[in-house]
Amino acid sequence: MDLTDIRVTDVSFIESLEPSPEPTCDDILISACEEGDLARVRGALGDGAHPNCRKVVSLSVRIEGRVYSDTREMESALALAVCRGDINVVKALLEAGADPSVPIQWSIAHEPWSVAEFTNGGRGIDFMLEFWNNSRWGASHFFPNALVLSLHSGPLELSPRATACTLRNPGTKEAVSQTFILKPNMEIVFSFLERGVRVSAALLRDVRSRDDFEGTSMLALLESHYTPSANDMLETKPRRRELRDSFITVSSSASSRSNSPQRDVPHADIGALSKRFEQSTPEPRPLSAHQPTQQSLTPSGNTGHLAARFSPVRGNPPSHPAHPSTHTGKSRSVSPVGSQLRVPQAAPFATEVRNDEGSSQQRSRSHDGYRGGDVTNLVRKFSERPEDDADEGRSPRGLMR
Repeated sequence: MDLTDIRVTDVSFIESLEPSPEPTCDDILISACEEGDLARVRGALGDGAHPNCRKVVSLSVRIEGRVYSDTREMESALALAVCRGDINVVKALLEAGADPSVPIQWSIAHEPWSVAEFTNGGRGIDFMLEFWNNSRWGASHFFPNALVLSLHSGPLELSPRATACTLRNPGTKEAVSQTFILKPNMEIVFSFLERGVRVSAALLRDVRSRDDFEGTSMLALLESHYTPSANDMLETKPRRRELRDSFITVSSSASSRSNSPQRDVPHADIGALSKRFEQSTPEPRPLSAHQPTQQSLTPSGNTGHLAARFSPVRGNPPSHPAHPSTHTGKSRSVSPVGSQLRVPQAAPFATEVRNDEGSSQQRSRSHDGYRGGDVTNLVRKFSERPEDDADEGRSPRGLMR
């Protein structure tokens, strides 16, 4: 950057600017960087100045007889050298240990600070105090690192040119800032890349969108030092054309993996598989009269054993021996006895119906429509038939004993 591109305000005649009486080594280094004096820069670094030191500016305002002041750190020595475009000072600072990766930030003080300006239009001192508390510093400039600052083009406001200054009730813009016209320098950019400053995706995207970098060697240099990171992949989104190209690439590579045609499974194959599964599944067998449901096959206690002992068996029993029928008004069928007897559970299905004479009648139903008698009634009915017991020569009471 040529010195003719720099517009510096002469602040020696501005009463609001008050320099420090005793400058330190860091103050001398800041002043030498602003002036571009390489010998003084090396001398200050040799005397112990920190290569990452920053300019210090204080703002002091008097409001209603009371002085309010605030002090902030402004540009670093490396930032001042970058804004001047002085590659020699930049290299001297880097060799001394200046870190180009640290963020660079500074602010410009608000102006003017006069009671007449703030009280104009009916506003009072309270408005001036509120403005001091919230907006005493106006524009603020921030750069993630020195590389981003070195790629800035155009005018840029910096703090006033002084070693360490105090701004007292500044009334003009020239009292609080100086303007530099920045132009990227290839040597400075390359020196930062050599020091390991990373080229982020956001920086590369910004540079590509600028007309002054299109087709330049500066853009090629930045692209050659760009390495994608995980944060860049999360922050950036692929463009539509990139998505289309990647899809075509993946499709072509997938089709060229094998020369044999790949077999797709259509809906007809899925239907055939479903049909084969249905054919291989056995159909449920219908329940017959002698095959009650699972719930009716569960005997209650030892009722099957008792019914088998009290069943009247004469001669060779048939394959399906039957209970003797009872004829108490209405005939009903009973379940087989012996080894084939399965008595349904009476608890969830049996209901007792009592008539006017006090006699009770048990009804039991199962899920498949089968009707059977209660075992208790069955035993009582056999005990009330002495002719059958006499024929067999045995008594139910004796058997129970």
